[in-house]
Amino acid sequence: MPIALNLATIVHRLLTHSRGWRVADLCAELEIADRTYRKYRQLLQEQFFPLIDGGVSQVQEVLDGETRYLRLVRPEQQRPPVAALLLKLTAHQLALRVLTFLGQNEGHAALEEAFEAFWSEARAGGGYSQLTRIRRDLDRLFHFVPDAPKDYTARADLLATVLEALIDSRRLCMRYTSAAQGAKEHEVEPLTLAMYRGGLHLFARYAGRTRVYNFVVDRIESARLLETVFPYPAPRDYHPQRFTEAAFGIFFRDQDAAKTTTEVELVFANEPWLKLYLQERQWAEGQSFRELEDGRLRMCFKTPSMVEVWPWIRRFGEDVEVVRPSERAGAKVASRP
Repeated sequence: MPIALNLATIVHRLLTHSRGWRVADLCAELEIADRTYRKYRQLLQEQFFPLIDGGVSQVQEVLDGETRYLRLVRPEQQRPPVAALLLKLTAHQLALRVLTFLGQNEGHAALEEAFEAFWSEARAGGGYSQLTRIRRDLDRLFHFVPDAPKDYTARADLLATVLEALIDSRRLCMRYTSAAQGAKEHEVEPLTLAMYRGGLHLFARYAGRTRVYNFVVDRIESARLLETVFPYPAPRDYHPQRFTEAAFGIFFRDQDAAKTTTEVELVFANEPWLKLYLQERQWAEGQSFRELEDGRLRMCFKTPSMVEVWPWIRRFGEDVEVVRPSERAGAKVASRP
């Protein structure tokens, strides 16, 4: 039977039978293989425009119990809308970027495999006519620009050890260099691997302690897994957001150890671009802005650590006036871990 007649027969059956056409019966009556049926379904989903609404085909393969049916499904009944699909694609691209950044080829391959399964399911059940174009242009539609990224490809083995310690909740013995103590061995319980401005940070605590410290991964000279397994803290006892949300940047002081915060008050020049730039972003928890009579912008916030605040202030040069704390305090920035 000619292809055009087969397609017309399928469309007629779908229009006249609300339950659709059982796929096995369709193949038997038209005397076609399942592979040919899939080609017909794709043609109808991508090129039969009378049944395409808002870029989504009404021709869908659905499961009724364990039986496959080809059926007309109204757009509001469809599975993921295009916007939801694009969000998943965006998340996939960002996850790939992170794994590539970490130099984790196995994780990259696993994510690609999972994505291919998702992609096949979306094509079979979603009926999006633009999927072929999206698949082709995916790496150009979503582009990630890191902020001065560090290169961790030469540290893949060390990162693999850190990741294994995180996943297995095993203690880690690492040789770490800090400005205050120099090179020294630390036995820690790793809690979180954080990515910030193109760099990696390990949030960890010392064995038997509750205070959390921030270790810069670049300063870890070596690391080895220990046999000791520790209980990962419950959500009520630990969450990385608890430390970063109150901090300016990634450097923080454990709230259980930090008793004071620093009040910061800055006045920025009357420059429209500068005021827009500042007010469009969340720099610190509880930040507030007020425009002064002369047009300048006053900014206030509190922070448990000034480690990243002073370098940030200096970026603005003569366009910012520091009201408090004293600029002399900038020379006494607390040392990083």
